Amino acid sequence: MTAATRRPAPLGLRALLIVATLGAFGGCAAAWMQVALDCDPAWRSEIRADGSFRVDLCRVAVPLVFPGQGSDAPGYAVLRDAEGWIAGVEHIEILGALDRPAEWTDTGVGFKLSAQFELPARERSLLARVAVDANWRLHTVLGLVRDDSEFR
Repeated sequence: MTAATRRPAPLGLRALLIVATLGAFGGCAAAWMQVALDCDPAWRSEIRADGSFRVDLCRVAVPLVFPGQGSDAPGYAVLRDAEGWIAGVEHIEILGALDRPAEWTDTGVGFKLSAQFELPARERSLLARVAVDANWRLHTVLGLVRDDSEFR
């Protein structure tokens, strides 16, 4: 056997390398989404009169912005309960377009032509809050949240 001839890596090792690479990319995406959903301070917050819920508008950093496009940044509308657990997420293409306050009702909250949320029950257990929060974070990382274009 010459030095130029190599044997391919075993199938198990190749599969492990593929899984590790995908896990690294997934971990980076999840960490970035964690920062995007836990914006502090929020670009803008809308709080219900009784303080039981709030909607945080979180900007997503855009690496290259031309002059005059700073307000065109995309982001997320994140519905949170009084303790800060996520109860809903929607992607907003241009946060600067949300120039009106949120409209609160007994059962929901919304921004005209942009985002609509149904309010969950206030008496949810801690386990339910944690599970729903994790579910919304996973859906956001996978790109499975609604987009504001569905309301136009």
